[in-house]
Amino acid sequence: MITITLAQILDHDPCKSGWGLVYNANRDLSFCAPFPLANIVRSNGMDDALWATRCLPQYDTLWRLFAHRLACKAAMDAPHIDLSAVLTLIQRMAYEKVDGFDVRGAFATIRELQREHDRCRALYAARNALRAEAHTAVWVTYDKDEATDEDTSAFLRLIGDLEGAANPPSRFRPKEPA
Repeated sequence: MITITLAQILDHDPCKSGWGLVYNANRDLSFCAPFPLANIVRSNGMDDALWATRCLPQYDTLWRLFAHRLACKAAMDAPHIDLSAVLTLIQRMAYEKVDGFDVRGAFATIRELQREHDRCRALYAARNALRAEAHTAVWVTYDKDEATDEDTSAFLRLIGDLEGAANPPSRFRPKEPA
């Protein structure tokens, strides 16, 4: 299971509201005591949990693969657009250093496609998944308006919370303030 500490989060300047939620949910721990990243999904929601991936660069391969998964999911909603080469490059980026020429070519392909298919979510997701930093790629590729319980379950499985992934993920959505 992937863990994080309050100190790691604080080192990355979290927003005040997100910090308050995660701190209150884990206030019985010392700042250096690790707790499951899944706790942030439960206390704050997926958006803040994906933001917290920036605190764990040692898992960049996993973050890139999750960004790839989200981009593939968005591409399935646009079968008329061929993003196979771009999606393959995103997957390669998880495992190896990719030549900047290849990345620039993928961005050019996306720009060309955007001329024909303005506001296509699949192109937006692919462009974001190509970002240089894996934690940024996964955070901006996640579209909370299009997110499903399946996305939350997949992330929980990825970070090693198999029990949480098996339970209905909708219970991990923070309650809206009244």
